[in-house]
This record gives sequence, C-alpha cells and structure tokens, in this order.
Amino acid sequence: MEVVTITDEMVQTATAYENAVLSTDTIKNTENRSGHSAPRRYYIGSIGEQAFARYLDNAGIGYQYQPKADGRSDEFDFVLSYGGNPYRIDVKTTASAGAAYLSMPAYQAKKQTVDAFVGVVLREDEYAHVAQLRGIISRDNYAKNAKPVEKLGGSLGLPLWQLANIARIKDSCFDKAVRVTGSA
Repeated sequence: MEVVTITDEMVQTATAYENAVLSTDTIKNTENRSGHSAPRRYYIGSIGEQAFARYLDNAGIGYQYQPKADGRSDEFDFVLSYGGNPYRIDVKTTASAGAAYLSMPAYQAKKQTVDAFVGVVLREDEYAHVAQLRGIISRDNYAKNAKPVEKLGGSLGLPLWQLANIARIKDSCFDKAVRVTGSA
C-alpha cells in the first residue's frame, strides 16, 4: 500500500469539480449505496484520482488524465503507456470507515473500456488526511473474482487484500498482472 497526503490544493480541486458536477443536468443529488450524496461521492472520487496522479508523478510514470466534467463514470480515468501499449485505469475511491472491499456496480466491473482498477481508501479525520492506494487489479480478474456483497447494496465487491500491490505498476510484472489483450 502506498500513502499520499491529501493537500489543500487537492481539496480545492475536488470542491471545484463537485461544483461543476452540480451545475450539470446529468447527475441527480441522490444518495448512493454508501450513503454519500452525489456531490460528495464525486468529491471523494476526485481526491482518489488526484492521489493516484500524485503517486504516478512521484514514481516518474507518465500518464494522461482527464477528469470528467459531467461526472459520468462510463470511461477510464487514466491512460498509462508501457512499451507503446496503452493501459486504461479506472480509480475507485471510498471514504467509508473500515472499508474492506473494492466495490462497484456489476456493469462498471465489466466495462470494456477499462484494463484495470485501482482501489483507494480516504482517511480524513483528526489523525490523518491521507489517501491509501490499496492496490491494482485487472478488469478481467476483478470481474471473475468479485462477488455480490449484501451490505454493499448488491454491488460487486472484492476484498482489498486481494489486490496486487500498487508498486507493481512500476515493474515489468505490470504487463503480466494487468494487461488485457485487445486493449486499444
């Protein structure tokens, strides 16, 4: 697990993103299965994506990142390139205390536009203000191994301990651990 400190700049960017999402007609201000209202969950997601970007910057890994201004989660968040091959990464973030799963609705777990998922857990309290990058898993491995979890509202869940160490993104094992054949 890698830990990234959440900065004031990250909070300001996430707040601006949350406000941009609220100004669109595509997102309803409803609660999701975690109990977070729509704006709050996009704030949480933005912090996780920024933490992953900070990790990639610190590791010297090049990437393309384009946050979605309309809040839609139908696509990937990052494209990394190794050996001329693109790897499309979707960052999944939770701020739930005691988070034990990388979870998402079944349709997201099967989307063909993603090669891998990164699991991030936020810890924002009086003791810490950090994002824990808990690991990475290929879309195919997630879809094959995740199970419906009743306490997650029937979404698919995979225990966080089953994710590959995020540091594997930097070594030659990444290609074997994450690459999905046929990625464009």
